[in-house]
Amino acid sequence: MELIRRNINDETLEETLSAVRRAKAINAVKSIQQQSVKNGLDKITLKEINAEIKKSRE
Repeated sequence: MELIRRNINDETLEETLSAVRRAKAINAVKSIQQQSVKNGLDKITLKEINAEIKKSRE
């Protein structure tokens, strides 16, 4: 962590924050995908997906 602090300055702060946010988002998506596979949701059909969407909009 100390190494990260030393290399961040006013010029690189936004770029660094953007990279961290991007990495967190990628990890979140990976986690959701893994959970989906674990729950068997990766095997549902498009028809089932559309039915779920329709139910949620009613």
